Amino acid sequence: MKSLIYKIMRVYILAISAIIWSNLSAQNMIQMNEKLKVRNVLLGNILNEGDRSHIWDMKNSSVSDQDFSIVYFANRDTSIHCNIVKLNNKTQEYLFQDNDYVKLVGFQNHTTTILYDIPEILYTFPIEKTDVSGFFSGRGETGNNILFTICGRYHTSAVQGVLITFEEDTLRQTTLLHTKRMFSSHQVKSLKADDTIDSLKSIPIDSIATNMDRDTSIYQCEEFQWYSRGYRYPILTSKIIKDRYGNEITASSYYLSPSLQVNTQNTENECPKNEKDTKKESMSPHADQTFINKDDLRVVLGHNQLQIDYSIKSDQNVATSFGLFSLDGRTIIEKDKGFMAPGFYHDSMHIPHIMAGVYIFTLRMNNYTFSQRITLD
Repeated sequence: MKSLIYKIMRVYILAISAIIWSNLSAQNMIQMNEKLKVRNVLLGNILNEGDRSHIWDMKNSSVSDQDFSIVYFANRDTSIHCNIVKLNNKTQEYLFQDNDYVKLVGFQNHTTTILYDIPEILYTFPIEKTDVSGFFSGRGETGNNILFTICGRYHTSAVQGVLITFEEDTLRQTTLLHTKRMFSSHQVKSLKADDTIDSLKSIPIDSIATNMDRDTSIYQCEEFQWYSRGYRYPILTSKIIKDRYGNEITASSYYLSPSLQVNTQNTENECPKNEKDTKKESMSPHADQTFINKDDLRVVLGHNQLQIDYSIKSDQNVATSFGLFSLDGRTIIEKDKGFMAPGFYHDSMHIPHIMAGVYIFTLRMNNYTFSQRITLD
């Protein structure tokens, strides 16, 4: 009898675990016919400043007013073994996605085509568990009739932290995917009438390391992608290409605002929206930011107490809450004040056993959130 109960419980636990794992994976799985609007951005010192603290603050970043589209659609090219095409500003990436990972199997723009015989795993599911490394190799051709081979090694890892967006949203459960690639490319021959990319021999995996060690024209590529819990696609992406000596050749970054993404944590059990509600939700989440007067906000964190002075400026009552959080998203203290009338306020809360370190204080009024870093020595 005990053995039967154990077996039933084990099956139940495995089933629940599979559902939880599936939900985590599904959160970031690419959806077909998805069209995203992104903007170019100059990042400032976000990488250097967040290197140790794992707080990535876009306050010194500059976001362009012009946007461009990223579109995902089903692959119809039967010569390329993949199921998704990503169209990004006239560049197409051919992706293979299953329940475990996403691979890059091909690349194409107006000058270059690459087909990967040994594809790179871009990330695994769930995103926050990604830790993958390996080799890649492929064959390519250029618009001026040159055939070439490409090969390299890569490592992608995940780091947890906090992202403060351009609109000053604080996304506490953020995963930074950091990819380091080393690659080399060699011209094989010029195209003749009967030559195609398929006529090239692929580089076997056991020869890639040898080729990389002998090559004197190695290039480096670092890619950073910030994924936040509840959003399918990266909020922020940055790619830097350098020569073998570390000199930057080119860099590009783009930003996909959370307000332009569907929050995957809120899509279940949604009630149908009427036209009025839809228009209201499409407004900027920061339209009512005048509720908070930053000049009146004073936050003092001691070893056992949090003190807050703040004001509410509005013609009506405002839903108000605040909290203190660790860098890994853990809640130290959180308080919902309900609807509060305009005026000046002081709150003091006892926090026993708080350790020295860096914390995030968040004040929320209606749909606007203001956050700041606080260091406790």
